[in-house]
Amino acid sequence: MHKILIGMLALLLISTCGYRTLQAKEEQTNRAWSDLGFSCRQRMERAAVYMEAVQRHVSLNNEVVKEAEKALQKAVKEGYPLIPPDGKRLLKFRQVQSELTLALARLHLSTGNSPVFLRDESFLAAQKRMETAEARLNEAITDYNLASHEFNLCKRSFPHALTNMLLLRYSDKQPFTAGEQVKLCGKIDS
Repeated sequence: MHKILIGMLALLLISTCGYRTLQAKEEQTNRAWSDLGFSCRQRMERAAVYMEAVQRHVSLNNEVVKEAEKALQKAVKEGYPLIPPDGKRLLKFRQVQSELTLALARLHLSTGNSPVFLRDESFLAAQKRMETAEARLNEAITDYNLASHEFNLCKRSFPHALTNMLLLRYSDKQPFTAGEQVKLCGKIDS
């Protein structure tokens, strides 16, 4: 009888220690990161099509086009980590994505309301797909930041903090924030 009571007490302690909750939050964060990575990849693909549509009307020597092309190549080369990275790897990834965002914003501003672009149906379609990809990326960033915030809060609360300290040893998930140059995007001179 004494062994059964100890076994039930141990089972109760394990079920309330937050082990499963922490693992579920970790999975939720990883899934949100995966969606963010997919959105980044989709944006890169659509940015290439968008730039091709722009290049049909603009000289390849145009500085804005060169900058956007360079930023896209850098983003493609960098790729995206399969799981949420820590430290320098996350900073590098965010920097590359911020540079691409800034370059695409400048490209979008440079095409502006030019009649040449407004008459080109393929350009307008590429622009619309690009805007959709940007919106989806922003949504994925928001979802990841929310999931990482919830994970970090859960990891620090009792009894999850003890479970993490003794068993899992998860580190904090860093949010995906925009760089300073993206925040200044509205001040670009076109």
